[in-house]
Amino acid sequence: MKRHKRDSQTSPIHAEVTSVLREMCRRSRSVHPEIWAHWAEITGPEIGARAFPHSLKARILTVGVVNSTWLHELSFLKNDLLDRITDKVGPGVVVELRLVLDTRRSE
Repeated sequence: MKRHKRDSQTSPIHAEVTSVLREMCRRSRSVHPEIWAHWAEITGPEIGARAFPHSLKARILTVGVVNSTWLHELSFLKNDLLDRITDKVGPGVVVELRLVLDTRRSE
């Protein structure tokens, strides 16, 4: 099987998704674009499938969680998540997490 050289115009899908998310966040200004861009890295796949950033106001990140069990679990991980966010997007961007139940996204 022949391997084709990668076209210089193509890019990995994650780069495209990141670019789209950043643009969406720039328009809505509800969540810092780097939080969306790195959400999967910050949370890992298990948490990332059950929690997602809603908004960022006054350096408080509101995170929607799919059910009360996960909401309770994440309440114990708040400090760890804050540290991970700080590592990815820089200090002072998020100083507090507010977890809210959001059943619009189910598991």
